[in-house]
Amino acid sequence: KYIPLAFCIVIYITLTIKKDHTSNKFFLPLKFIQVTGKCGSVTVRLIPAPRGTGIVSAPVPKKLLTMAGIKDCYTSSRGSTCTMGNFAKATYLAIQKTYSYLTPDLWPVSTLTKLPFQEAAH
Repeated sequence: KYIPLAFCIVIYITLTIKKDHTSNKFFLPLKFIQVTGKCGSVTVRLIPAPRGTGIVSAPVPKKLLTMAGIKDCYTSSRGSTCTMGNFAKATYLAIQKTYSYLTPDLWPVSTLTKLPFQEAAH
């Protein structure tokens, strides 16, 4: 019943992975800050873990996090996690938030111009 939902989520996650992470030959696992996803009564919090820890999670978020490319992560969940649809979607929304932050290579390049009093001083 929930398997088609999980596959749709995984397909969407794999499409939204940044190209920089897959094109680099020697890339490290994806790093992120603490994020939270909520769906219905279920709240899932993803907490970064030290390298080598692995994914410490329930089976459903563990599969989604593995397919999203996250290697080391703690998870914390609240609410009625027995509803697998909400649990999977809350995990997906938390994973989606990890990709919404701009890394320094995606920052816009800005050129600074001199202020009028700086130009008058020369």
